[in-house]
Amino acid sequence: MKKELKQILLMFLAIAMVATICASVIGCGGQSQTTDDPGLTLKPNPTDQTTTAPTVTTAPGTTVPVQTTTSASATTTVINPPVTTKPVTPVEGSYINPLTGLKTSKNDPSNKRPIAVVIDNISNAYKNQKGLYQADILYEALVAPGITRYLAVIEDYESVKDICNVRSGRDFHIDIAQSHNAILVCHGGSINEKYDFYQLVANRLGNRFAIVDTMFEPITSWKENGETYGTIQNKGSRKDLLHDTVVNGTALKLMITGKSSRFAKSGTSYTGAPKGFKFGTSSAVASNISARTVKIDFTMDNNTSKKEVTFEYDSSSGKYIRSQVAVDGLSGEQLSFTNVIFLGVDVTCDKGPKEDPKIAFISVTGAGKGYYCHGGKMIAINWAKSANGALILTTENGTELTLAAGNTYIGYLEKDYVNDFPARGYHAN
Repeated sequence: MKKELKQILLMFLAIAMVATICASVIGCGGQSQTTDDPGLTLKPNPTDQTTTAPTVTTAPGTTVPVQTTTSASATTTVINPPVTTKPVTPVEGSYINPLTGLKTSKNDPSNKRPIAVVIDNISNAYKNQKGLYQADILYEALVAPGITRYLAVIEDYESVKDICNVRSGRDFHIDIAQSHNAILVCHGGSINEKYDFYQLVANRLGNRFAIVDTMFEPITSWKENGETYGTIQNKGSRKDLLHDTVVNGTALKLMITGKSSRFAKSGTSYTGAPKGFKFGTSSAVASNISARTVKIDFTMDNNTSKKEVTFEYDSSSGKYIRSQVAVDGLSGEQLSFTNVIFLGVDVTCDKGPKEDPKIAFISVTGAGKGYYCHGGKMIAINWAKSANGALILTTENGTELTLAAGNTYIGYLEKDYVNDFPARGYHAN
């Protein structure tokens, strides 16, 4: 009996042990999971959501995406490792010159004023002219019967090489320079019965206008018998060029930015957006007016003295080559232009100072007609300029004129001459 009772107790003990083991297995979910198992993939919790947040800037010109994981229990933000970069420096040719429409590898021109240099073009100055090829836009107008003067507008004054012969300014040079927000560079200015150049300059100094007068700048001036003149090579043997100046880029930069210059003392700024024209594909190519050879005369009040200039179109370069009557030369520099423009303005001859008994008075503000030559063709255009505004060029139907990208020549001629220009100008096929 005792033996049977003992067997029954052992059986109950065994059953109790089995029941305990089963309960333990059921309480643990019946299976264990481990991420150490290479064959096991843990599925994401269905309540988790992955979204891409707005980008975060980590360096100039560089951004990295931010990924945020949100669950019912917690929020975790993971940022990809930042990419370290320097500020983007444009590659060569990434800037556009607003005066030509061409790419430039020079400094960003968007906040640096160009220069407008007055250059002598009297016959005895021809052989000494230098640096005219640097002009992005080259203006020409009469200053006396048969005598013209250039105004070379150059986008980057820091890259300028020698320019000769810098000469005195006239009132219309102020207007043209202001049209491009340019710094006028001249050697003295005209004082006559109609205006005082220096008074006009004083009235316009400030944000709208600036001037460098090489006649009074310490770096270029010298004195002779109490009179101040600009520096010019071989000045002792060149009496005909006594009032002209040779300016090089180094001196020009010092005059514009140097603390000793009158320009800096005037309080004007050499920063500011330059004003150019609209560039693209020229509309002149659609014209039926041939302009492969164009001859113009600078005249005023039917004065017998005139200046003859010819432009020959060179199809191999797509440029117009400028030449003057009885002139070979310009120190071996050949002037050529992608665009050639003639504008009709009021040109009158009147009494000047003792050294210039007859001078030209030209009005480059207002409105009038003109002609635009490109690619051996020519079209009629209109122009307009307010006292403080830019020069606006339009087609005959009033739309803004599109110039071909490249350098430009603009000549101011008598308006009556321009009105019947196709009859007066010579055009050869």
